[in-house]
Amino acid sequence: MIGPKFQDTPLARAIRRAGLDTVEGAFACQAGEDLAKPGLQHRRRGRLVLHDETGQAYELYLKRYENEPAAVRLRRWGTYGPGGGPAGVEVRNIARVGALGIATMQTAAWGCQGGPLGARRSYVLVTAVPGEALSRVEQGPIAGKTDLARRMTQALADLARTLHQGRLAHRDFYASHIFLENAP
Repeated sequence: MIGPKFQDTPLARAIRRAGLDTVEGAFACQAGEDLAKPGLQHRRRGRLVLHDETGQAYELYLKRYENEPAAVRLRRWGTYGPGGGPAGVEVRNIARVGALGIATMQTAAWGCQGGPLGARRSYVLVTAVPGEALSRVEQGPIAGKTDLARRMTQALADLARTLHQGRLAHRDFYASHIFLENAP
């Protein structure tokens, strides 16, 4: 299903043309760059670029989940309720973060196929996050600039506080998941 923000947009049409508006199409997709890394187990991630009919490029990330062990599905079901699988949980969390006023990725499309303990296969297609990952920002411009370092530290603390006040705990709160716009 196409994400609500993207209904009837050039991006939605590009997603449909690429077949990424269905679970079958998402799992059949061979386009883009595979972002495999150790420890992903039943998860696959990839980066791809889609073009709309005018040639506008959209950087997107495709996350696919399948063959998840029943114990993991049952634990997620107990925590988040039935249905949606890991992609559904991610879609809900993206919406919750955005509702807190935090700039984050947007759900472009997602879907799941069920089973007795929730989704057996699910996927989510998300937009790129604006800015540059903190892990990629050069240390040189920051080093020795105590005012800038203080402002960045305060911004990180504010981000953590906002997430916690929204009853969200970011389990991957590290530099490659924190993005800066207009990075130094």
